[in-house]
Amino acid sequence: MSIAAPQVEGTGREPIAPSDADLAPNNAQKATALRTAVAILEKWGASTEQTLAILRIARITYSRVKRGEVVSLEDDHLTRVSIVLNIHAGLATVFDNPENVYGFMGMRNHNAFFLGRSPLEIMEQGDFMSALETYRRIAARCGGATPAAGRAAPGSAAGELEVSADPSP
Repeated sequence: MSIAAPQVEGTGREPIAPSDADLAPNNAQKATALRTAVAILEKWGASTEQTLAILRIARITYSRVKRGEVVSLEDDHLTRVSIVLNIHAGLATVFDNPENVYGFMGMRNHNAFFLGRSPLEIMEQGDFMSALETYRRIAARCGGATPAAGRAAPGSAAGELEVSADPSP
């Protein structure tokens, strides 16, 4: 028994699969993602200098994004944007309290990897591995939580995610 290829309704032709180029984000979409990451970093309490270091973007790119202009980004920038967005999504899944969602990244953490530093302090070093390892540690502490998995009670941590009352200066 053979299975016929699906037809585009009313044409008698097979649908054309999109190419990789068709699926790749355009500069406007990339700029939107960067603008979102910058807004999240600001809500986390990151300074402009920290934001530039974490995302590895030039000040002119930062200024253009803040003005709503379209910018061109490299794959490294998009990966860093993805790390910021994924950390934020994990924190928003674990915490109900916006103070924890947005404050966690600036709080000193005393788990082995952080050694009393805040996640922002580690990420602002600017090297890719610091950002990636920070993401991995936070994701592991979030326990792979999904919205369906539930949330911590307001003001409390889920699993072993530590919230310290020691905000960084």
